[in-house]
Amino acid sequence: MTAVDLGRLIEEIVTDAYGDDEQLWAFHSALEDGIELPCDAFVIGEPVSVVEFDYDGNLRRGLVARRRREVLSLILFHHHFPR
Repeated sequence: MTAVDLGRLIEEIVTDAYGDDEQLWAFHSALEDGIELPCDAFVIGEPVSVVEFDYDGNLRRGLVARRRREVLSLILFHHHFPR
């Protein structure tokens, strides 16, 4: 995906979202609709399995993942999802 493609995708997701909170909810909805769970991701280079999107308006939450036997509640937008 090119930077232009990414910019278009972001614009499409937040078109009707005004303000940070609405934009975060728009991303939450897009991720729930577009990513089948569980799925693999990386947090600070560490592999995890994303098991739930759990954004409730709290900027410090939004994603539930497992790493080995540990369950993590993480900030939604600090992750890399491999293709």
